[in-house]
Amino acid sequence: MSLCDLILFIILLGFVWFGFWYGLVQSLGGIISLLVGTIFASRLSAGLGKMIAPILGGHQNLAVMISFILIFALTHFIVALLLKLVDRFFRLPVLSTFNRILGGVFGLLEGAFFIGLILYFSTKFPLGANWLKTLSDSIFAPHLIRFGEILLPLIPDAVKNIKSLI
Repeated sequence: MSLCDLILFIILLGFVWFGFWYGLVQSLGGIISLLVGTIFASRLSAGLGKMIAPILGGHQNLAVMISFILIFALTHFIVALLLKLVDRFFRLPVLSTFNRILGGVFGLLEGAFFIGLILYFSTKFPLGANWLKTLSDSIFAPHLIRFGEILLPLIPDAVKNIKSLI
């Protein structure tokens, strides 16, 4: 196991731990907010990008990327607030153990999506051949990247083609 794999494993373990700690509702909420945030951001970022592009000197791709991040973060925050209300119900003693175990499972899924997307986008930056070799030699990275690619249809082209900003 390489250092890269060890780091990825520890990060995934952290997602599982936090999923177990916070429970199913919050972990499932993380996945839901990731998906809902991505969908809303992909649908609305082009329009907002057109509005803020003049502020950014006409850099349309940069404006769309910033819009995507802002809309995603706002949506994630709103979904998290709504799920706090639902979570109060699942804190009942009868449902608590069930909530925690399934929370760990969904924490793993959320971590795999999140890390997979980060690794996917890291391959779009000119970080050098060593980084790409490290990822290809990794046990976990190729699987996580494929897992993260599941969300790619929801991401706008301007964000997918992030290399054009550099």
